[in-house]
Amino acid sequence: METNPKTTIMVSIIGVALFIVAVFSASYAYYTANVTEKNSNTSSSDFDTAHLSIKFTDGAVLKVDKMVPGDKNQKEITVENEGNVPISFKINVKDVTNDFSKKADVVYTIKEKGGSSPIKSETQFPDSATTLSDKITLAAGVSKTYVIEIEYKNTSDDQTTDMGKTIKGKIFIEEVTK
Repeated sequence: METNPKTTIMVSIIGVALFIVAVFSASYAYYTANVTEKNSNTSSSDFDTAHLSIKFTDGAVLKVDKMVPGDKNQKEITVENEGNVPISFKINVKDVTNDFSKKADVVYTIKEKGGSSPIKSETQFPDSATTLSDKITLAAGVSKTYVIEIEYKNTSDDQTTDMGKTIKGKIFIEEVTK
């Protein structure tokens, strides 16, 4: 009986593909199932975890319409570490709209509510997705509220071209592992 060379090649390709999938699946299962116990001499295992809960006072979208020089608007974010180890994070923004021609006139400041010194002070509001804060570390079981203040600075320059413009972005929290 004579075999078709195309059939032999197809069967070989399928066999190699199945082998690769099997090896990858077994490797992935091995690495994801490896857990190290803190104390293997006891009948139970304890694991340290960190879990952030984020609450926005009025949603994740920061939007300020029809700004005029001197305007200040605030957005509050409450971050709670519900875990039993400290966790670090950064405050970020995406889906940004900043139609100001004089972008340096619009700044933001981030403060811990009730705190004395700002985390980030009078920094130009971005016109694209970016990180707004440096790394912030929150101890286990602690909840803190952060205030992002947007200010349209009143300068001595003619600002009429930017009056009535909009600042918008979606605020989110990103865990920092390093």
